[in-house]
Amino acid sequence: MHPQIREEQSGQCPICGMDLIPLTTLTSTGDPDAVSMSEAAMRLAQVQTSIVGQPKVVKTIRLNGKIQPDERAVSTQSAHLPGRIERLLINFTGEAVRRGQPVAQIYSPSLLTAQRELIEAQKFREADPDLYRAAREKLRLWKLSEGQINAIAQGQEVKTVFPVYADVSGVVWDKMVNVGDYVERGAPLYKIADLSRVWALFDAYESDLQWIHTGDQVQFTVASLPGRTFTGQVDYIDPVINSQTRAAQVRIVMPNVDGLLKPEMFATASLQAQVDRTKSTVVVPRSAVLWTGERAVVYVRDTASVQPQFRMQQVTLGSALEDSYVVTEGLVNGQEIVTNGTFAVDAAAQLANKPSMMNPGRATGDSSMPGMNMPSDATSEQADFKNTQIPTQKFVENQTIDFRNQVPSTFTKQLQEVVDAYSLLKEALVEANEQKTAQYSTNLLTVLNMVNDDLLSGEAKAFWVEKKTFLLQHAQRCEEVNTLAEKRNNFIYLSQSLIKVVEAFGAGKTLYVAYCPMANDSKGAYWLSEVKTIRNPFMGEAMLTCGTVKDVLD
Repeated sequence: MHPQIREEQSGQCPICGMDLIPLTTLTSTGDPDAVSMSEAAMRLAQVQTSIVGQPKVVKTIRLNGKIQPDERAVSTQSAHLPGRIERLLINFTGEAVRRGQPVAQIYSPSLLTAQRELIEAQKFREADPDLYRAAREKLRLWKLSEGQINAIAQGQEVKTVFPVYADVSGVVWDKMVNVGDYVERGAPLYKIADLSRVWALFDAYESDLQWIHTGDQVQFTVASLPGRTFTGQVDYIDPVINSQTRAAQVRIVMPNVDGLLKPEMFATASLQAQVDRTKSTVVVPRSAVLWTGERAVVYVRDTASVQPQFRMQQVTLGSALEDSYVVTEGLVNGQEIVTNGTFAVDAAAQLANKPSMMNPGRATGDSSMPGMNMPSDATSEQADFKNTQIPTQKFVENQTIDFRNQVPSTFTKQLQEVVDAYSLLKEALVEANEQKTAQYSTNLLTVLNMVNDDLLSGEAKAFWVEKKTFLLQHAQRCEEVNTLAEKRNNFIYLSQSLIKVVEAFGAGKTLYVAYCPMANDSKGAYWLSEVKTIRNPFMGEAMLTCGTVKDVLD
């Protein structure tokens, strides 16, 4: 139900269709700004409270990345003499190589000449020892061993083909020649990587970099080894942000003697960062905080009152943790606050004309609720909406950018697949099906990664890459969080970015921008729909049709 709707007679809410309830006068003794609730009302609204504390504050940073070879252990196997490749003894990428192993055979006219020079110099060794030493040194510079040189000098036999021996051990990372190729001295034949030590490279977004430091312990997993957790330390943090992904790479050096970690494996990491705090900071659950976009409020219980009383308190938020916030101002250790059913307490404050989330000032005798009225005048309604829904309006109602003339049909088709994956995720949230929600979140991640950014250029590409970063981040978050409420909350931000993308590029079909004023703790939220009929992904079956169509995107 929408508490701003008031009628003289019983009936249904014109927005969501729920039955209107009688308006009772809620009074309080003591603090005139506090709202009173009976114990029965608290149980009915599932209102729960907790004592504010100062626990050890740890922020979990989640990172995605890949396994890559250690660049310092990648070597180029070169030809030590010029000539023609007669035979390759290592024939494919990925083949293991041992140091000293023959990897190729080369026919070299220059080497034939040098051998004949040594044989002739051998005949005049006593008369001209300098000539003999120079002939041997020439062969030595071509990486011939002393044994090979002695065999040539003593055997008086010229060899036509000479082997090339591996300088290092490892795995062939790249085969760069074929049989019959002519190569110069020093030409690369193979790239060989020593995979006994590898790098785990993770992308850290700008907002997470402040929590990551060299030496921090990181745990990560790879999909091919379920149940196996690898532990390492941050060895290096890239000082430059990638302009496309808006992330910096974080490097972890891992021993890999058993070869379990293979290059290009996807890896998921977590890092526990200690949050700096002072004696005045406290930690509260996310469910305790109501956020309007301009301010954050909680409801504090008056423990001195016999009947439960709650007073709105504005707070200053610090770091956002996984399921809680650090509060730097507004609360002190030991206070009792509402941690579940906060919205119900706020609705009671609105009905009682007390200070509330949307009406922080002390109410006057007017029975309506400032900031929550719905006047019939369209201009007033729009102004009121903009004053109370800043976070959503910022993404949805600002100036539309149009890049449709710059979009190739291939990109439009790929964007259609993104919208299709989004629609499946939306329907899973409507059905409150957690298994499908996780599945379709993964599908959306896959489809987003398949979109070719290089199909765009200039400002259009920059706009898409920026929005794609947000889409990937929130699609992944929607996949990771455990509860349906968290998934729905994350879907708000996923929708905001996709709406702007469709406005800018189009999606090859008609889409509807729907809006529910009750979603997001009554701050409102938008979503995209392929049909005009309202199917609310935020509110569940009880308020399935709550919302209106705000815009049509062709």
